[in-house]
Amino acid sequence: MVSRTHRRTPRPRLVAGLALVACLVGLASCSHHDQLDTSKAQQQIGTKLAAYYQPAPVSGTRCPDRVPLAKGSTFQCSTVVQGQKVGIVVTQLDDTGRVSFKPAAAVIVVDKTVQDLRTRLARLYAHDGAPGAVTVDCGTSPVRVIAPKGSFTCAVTAGTQHFREKVTVEDVAGHVAYRPVS
Repeated sequence: MVSRTHRRTPRPRLVAGLALVACLVGLASCSHHDQLDTSKAQQQIGTKLAAYYQPAPVSGTRCPDRVPLAKGSTFQCSTVVQGQKVGIVVTQLDDTGRVSFKPAAAVIVVDKTVQDLRTRLARLYAHDGAPGAVTVDCGTSPVRVIAPKGSFTCAVTAGTQHFREKVTVEDVAGHVAYRPVS
């Protein structure tokens, strides 16, 4: 078997978006000047993540009802991507309601991982003279929510060779590394 470790970089839009996913302006509540308008934050987080994770459906974004305005403080929200709960870490940038947020785990679109792995292995095995197509099966879940350093395996067939590849999530942006399972 050929020795290799590959890294996949997420789409440029994905990397730029996850630097700190979004800066939301003016979320201070009109009725409570000492409280963050979490309903507005909740709506804007859901909208940004729906565009970010498409085509996977995003729903059920939830944030706490009451959060005091305090520069530098953090709180947790959550959303559901393709039926899997994703924690969101929200940080208040100032005491006027500006916040940034990022997911607490990577959302891996399995079809994209399969395509990337198939393409990389097809190139590798074409150079080694292995006949036939490369097939990759990473299971039936269309999306996986995985914390950094977490992993999953995919079954691979390249010509007459059958083996497994370990896919390890490196960060919440969705960078992954591939390594054959020995």
